[in-house]
Amino acid sequence: MTSDGHQVDQLCEGWLDLARQCGIAVDDEHVERRPDVLDAISHTVSAAIWYGLTTAYLTLTGSYHIPRKFLAARAMSEVFSATFR
Repeated sequence: MTSDGHQVDQLCEGWLDLARQCGIAVDDEHVERRPDVLDAISHTVSAAIWYGLTTAYLTLTGSYHIPRKFLAARAMSEVFSATFR
């Protein structure tokens, strides 16, 4: 993975394409991406990355207790799902 964010951009574009295929309006009348959609995707991607890093750390250290503040990743993914139903 490169540090320039290219892979994250590809992931976000994939989600936007899938949303379009499902009939979710991701672009406004000027064919600009809607800010609320971009916010939801960026929050979800950030939460997923932190959740992955936290899980990996806890697995490597042998500690399986996940602090409450790191459980927010799951809550963010639920918010994203509820937003685009």
